[in-house]
Amino acid sequence: MKIKEYFKQPYPANDNAWKNIAFISVFIPVFLIMFQPFGMSLYENKYKALKILGYGGVTFVVAAINQILLQYIFKKTFSESNWTIGKNMLGMLYTIFTIGLGNYIYTSLVFSFLQFDISQIVIFQIVTLMVAVIPVGLITTLRYNTLLAKNLKIAREINIQLPNQKLVPDIRMIRFSSENEKDIIEIAANDFLYIESNGNYLEINYIEEGKLKTSSVRSTLKRAEASMSVSTSIVKCHRAFYVNINKIKKVNGNSQGYKLCIEHTEKEIPVARNYSKTIKELLSPSSK
Repeated sequence: MKIKEYFKQPYPANDNAWKNIAFISVFIPVFLIMFQPFGMSLYENKYKALKILGYGGVTFVVAAINQILLQYIFKKTFSESNWTIGKNMLGMLYTIFTIGLGNYIYTSLVFSFLQFDISQIVIFQIVTLMVAVIPVGLITTLRYNTLLAKNLKIAREINIQLPNQKLVPDIRMIRFSSENEKDIIEIAANDFLYIESNGNYLEINYIEEGKLKTSSVRSTLKRAEASMSVSTSIVKCHRAFYVNINKIKKVNGNSQGYKLCIEHTEKEIPVARNYSKTIKELLSPSSK
C-alpha cells in the first residue's frame, strides 16, 4: 500500500480521547515532580509542587478545548465517516503542539527561570513536533493494525454464522408517522431493511413489490422506536441507525469497527462500538 493511500485509511474518531487526556494530564506533572528536568531541581519555592501540578491543569484544559470546542465547530471533519489515519496523526501532533505552547506560556508566567521569548518558543515547538512524529506514527499504526485485525476477525466469524440463521416470518406491521401525523407509512416487518436518522428526518428503507424503496418522514428515531419494538429482528446498531438483522447479507470490517451489508442495497450500515457485542450475539445461530 502506498503511503498516500495508507494515510487515507479509515481510523476511529475520538478513540479513547478522554482516557488519553486524563492520562497525559496526570503523567506530565508526575514526571516533572519525579525528575524535575529543565532546571526545575534548582528552583526553590514552598509552592513548588503545587506550581508543577499546574502543568496537569494546563494540559487538561488545552486538550479538552481541542476535544470539545474544535470538534463542535468542525463536526463534519471530525465525524467517524471522514476520519482517517492521516487526520488522526495531524490531530495528535496539533494537540501536542498546543499543549507544549500552553505549558511554555504557563512556565514563563509562574517560574522565574524562564522568560517568554518568541524565538525560543518557536525552536521549542519545532523540536517538540519533530520528536513527537515518530511516537505518534508508531502509536497510530499499532492501534490501526490491532483494531483492523480484531474487526476483520469479527466480520469473518459473523459471515460464517449468517448462512445458518433460521429466519421466522414476521408479518406484523410497523407504522411510521410524521410529527404532525399527516404522513404515515406502514410496512410489514419482513419488508423493512433499515432506518436512518438524517437531521430532522427519518429515511425509511424497505422492499415494495420486490424493489428497494426509500421514504422520508419528519420525525426522530426516539419517536419511531415504539413502532419498531413490535419486531425483535429490528435492532439499534448506531445512534443514527436501526437495522433488520434478518436482512443482513454480509459483514465487512475495518479499523473503525464492522459494517452491515443489507439486502437490495449497496448501503453499508455502521455498527457503533457500544453495539458491537450485541449485534454479534444476535447474529449467532444460537440466539435464534
